[in-house]
Amino acid sequence: MMTNHAPKLPKCEPVSLRTFAVTTGLSLDQLRKFCLQGRIVGARKHVMTKQWWIYPPAKIVPSQLRW
Repeated sequence: MMTNHAPKLPKCEPVSLRTFAVTTGLSLDQLRKFCLQGRIVGARKHVMTKQWWIYPPAKIVPSQLRW
């Protein structure tokens, strides 16, 4: 059973943030924010192009609840 926090990605191949957005159903802006916050395990920013790439196994970490 798959959860929303672990989208199915190709093995060992990085995917673009746009592809990851389609896979998860989230917007690009939301995923960029998550990347900047360090909430996507496996997200790396390319040194030259400054684009985010997602490396499997990727996982979105839930945010901390503030009371």
